[in-house]
Amino acid sequence: MRILQVINGLGTGGAEKLVVDMVVALQQRGITVDLLLLNGTETPFLAHLQAISTGKIIDLGRSSVYHPKLLFALRSSLQSYDGIHVHLFPALYWAALATFLPGTFPPMVYTEHSTHNKRRDRWLFRYVDRWLYARYRCVVAITPLVKTNLQAHLQWNADRIQVIPNGIDGTALRQAKPYNKADLGLPEDARVLLHVARFYPPKDPITLISAMVALDSSVHLLLVGEGPERAAAAAHAVQCGVASRVHFLGVRTDIPQLLQSADIIVLSSKYEGLSLAAIEGMASGKPFVASDVPGIRDSVAGAGVLFTYGDADDLAQKIQRLLGDVSYREAIVAQCLTRAAQFDSTLMVDRYLALYQHLL
Repeated sequence: MRILQVINGLGTGGAEKLVVDMVVALQQRGITVDLLLLNGTETPFLAHLQAISTGKIIDLGRSSVYHPKLLFALRSSLQSYDGIHVHLFPALYWAALATFLPGTFPPMVYTEHSTHNKRRDRWLFRYVDRWLYARYRCVVAITPLVKTNLQAHLQWNADRIQVIPNGIDGTALRQAKPYNKADLGLPEDARVLLHVARFYPPKDPITLISAMVALDSSVHLLLVGEGPERAAAAAHAVQCGVASRVHFLGVRTDIPQLLQSADIIVLSSKYEGLSLAAIEGMASGKPFVASDVPGIRDSVAGAGVLFTYGDADDLAQKIQRLLGDVSYREAIVAQCLTRAAQFDSTLMVDRYLALYQHLL
């Protein structure tokens, strides 16, 4: 069996990390798995995969992932495999459109990673999406809510979309060694919040930075990721007077070590699919706090601590209680570990492998 994974690129993000982990896990099971990147710009994820992957990494260049030439560049690569697995827009469109070109193409799978996107706010894309999603033999949603929303958008029957939750290796996360505070440029008595997400509007680091105003001066915030909103976040930290306690770490591949170095893990997104950052946060053995929004609520409610989206005061209060109440903090950690056990990476890979075998 020869499988090609297709994605826009390997920047920071849950879908990108999922692809890297799945490529390696499938290869370890003896499956030939290659990766095609619409944009192969060097990133830490890509460097990590290049060092450990036994398959090919096909790079279609450094141009925009929206360039029409990608349609033709994809054609020959898609025809060389037994199955194709596509992630994210616009790879979703280009792979589907390529199957209209002359030639014979293998079965294709698409994984929907988010509960919402901007295309769904425009009536025209309902028809375009319905036409192009239909080119895939199977569409996978990462949560029941992602399935429900996509089903409503496409007006499909429920049996046309499967649910396969994302998974992580929680044991490896908890075995990682934490950094010394000095290694992170922090004072020895610092209490550390960690936020792992791209700097895009739905991730909303602004609320978390605002919450820092109400927290003790010993509390420091580590922000991991890159994106177009980073400059605005840095400016907001200055405006709030907390810039000395807000640290921008950029793209990192040492997330397990950073998780173990933190006192509390926070995710302040407006919406998610099934966030790997949320699952890793709950599996880390540290208390996890997240916004009470679609895509997070489903996986976190009853385990981690939820705050009202966009409410910096509520977030600060939730963090303060975790920092000050040891028994409460330990109870939240226990609940998070129990919940995270439901999202084991082995089960995820088993289900995708069974899907590939069924389609082929």
